[in-house]
Amino acid sequence: MSDHKTSSGHGTVSSYLVGFVLAVILTVIPFYMAMTGTPNFFILVVFAVVQVIVHVVCFLHIDYSQPQRWHLMTFIFAVATILIIVIGSVWVMENSMKNMMSDKQHHSMQMMHQHMSTDK
Repeated sequence: MSDHKTSSGHGTVSSYLVGFVLAVILTVIPFYMAMTGTPNFFILVVFAVVQVIVHVVCFLHIDYSQPQRWHLMTFIFAVATILIIVIGSVWVMENSMKNMMSDKQHHSMQMMHQHMSTDK
């Protein structure tokens, strides 16, 4: 048989309960903001990032302890890869759209974006 350490890697009921309550709170507040028509993109992103951290710590049990360092590095690498793919894709699509449009279409798109930003 293999030699296992005493910690099984699973959380306690209290850690799951704290994680669940925090996840519900971090979901309800942005949902309420969106439903009342007062969403702020920066605030929604902050809530999303905090909720990801809560899930990683409370449910995936990834922390800075020595046995979890490889899991943490793998998670950080996965997040960095996903960000590079998403940001790169948006960048390529934006440049393709700008380079494929005529000047008239580009001007009307700029006017539409300006109009949308002043309506808020």
